[in-house]
Amino acid sequence: MLRHALQSRVRSSSTSVTPQQEPREREGANPRRKPRSSFNPVFGLRVSFASSRLRVLFVLLATFATNPTRASETSALINDALDRQVNLDLDGFLPDVMKGIEDRTSVPIRADPLVWELLPWGQQTKVTAKIQNQTLRQSLSAITQKLGLRLRLADEAVMLEPMPGLRRLGRRSTVQELQSLDILASTPMPPVTDAGSVRSVLTAIDLKLDAMQAPLAIEDRLDVETRGKILTLPRGATMMDALEQIAKQTRGTWYPWSKTIVVVPKDVQIRDQLSKTLTTRYNSIPIAQVLEDLRRRADVPFEIDAGALQKIPADSRNIRIFWDNVSVEQALQELRGFAGIEFAVTDAGVKISHPGGPNAAVAMADPVVAMVTLENGMTLLVRESQIPPELRDYLKLRLDKTLGELRSLAEKDKFPLTKPTTKSVD
Repeated sequence: MLRHALQSRVRSSSTSVTPQQEPREREGANPRRKPRSSFNPVFGLRVSFASSRLRVLFVLLATFATNPTRASETSALINDALDRQVNLDLDGFLPDVMKGIEDRTSVPIRADPLVWELLPWGQQTKVTAKIQNQTLRQSLSAITQKLGLRLRLADEAVMLEPMPGLRRLGRRSTVQELQSLDILASTPMPPVTDAGSVRSVLTAIDLKLDAMQAPLAIEDRLDVETRGKILTLPRGATMMDALEQIAKQTRGTWYPWSKTIVVVPKDVQIRDQLSKTLTTRYNSIPIAQVLEDLRRRADVPFEIDAGALQKIPADSRNIRIFWDNVSVEQALQELRGFAGIEFAVTDAGVKISHPGGPNAAVAMADPVVAMVTLENGMTLLVRESQIPPELRDYLKLRLDKTLGELRSLAEKDKFPLTKPTTKSVD
């Protein structure tokens, strides 16, 4: 009764859409990122059906957000609203389209921040859609599929998230790559020739794409053992569903790349994610927060062994460093030298540990005195014990010279180099 009465009081509004300002560039651009084109595409949808008014409980969202039980009720109301029919005529940048749908239907729509980093034009990716007498769920699914996104019903909003294949790409996508994802998501999986091995699934998809004359092909980089694994495919699976089963049931994974679907071992794809670059400064930040920031930037799971961070000496647990255009993997290598932690890339992500015991104590007693960057971008940490005796005096000379130059800069900037004297208070 109460729900029906409140729903009857709330009507959908029709607010005009205002284009948003041009978005800022993402910090720490990925070296794999391809150059932008000056052409801004319009993702168009044309759906014909008749309309019906959609009413949802928007005024209750703020109240429900403070209570888990009410939040679940809000989620149920939103889920119900998604199955109501709508009339929508949309044309604008994606954030404005999302706001326009929310204004018309009162259903909150939010985007994972990663969406703006992966779409070709970020927040300026343009969408056009004319929808009549189709459910809101169908409408949003059609729009998001064209963009390589998917829907997730959260407690208080509908979330737009990257499809797994787009998320694994690890850089800003191209229009071609979004079209590839759309083809995979909308095409039923063709029959396979054997019991359903990875090899036969990939061959069937590749032959189907060729028969469709799609500008797309499979590039298989898996090992022989993984190719022979037998997959269990769900009924009614699409080609994308079949590829996702490779990621779920084997050591392989996949993502779109230009005009190909690349299928690689998981650890290879994770290392590609770790090649994302960053430019940032940490001023006495706890190492746990630094690791979480690196995990977020790489979008890769980090598994930290229990007690690993507690084994780090107290004077090394806060990080003071400036990283300029370094990869996440390089940052982890430097943390290994500073704090004595170890990291390993696995099929599941990055595993972080600390050797502890006497080996760790020896490592901390043998400090890093130099970092050497190789031609391939890898950074090697050189410890004091690795410096030949004949070079130690030269290394000290270079260090003294560098510190002298730094002292001159401080004096030029009138930076006080001596601490102020203090007087005891009686």
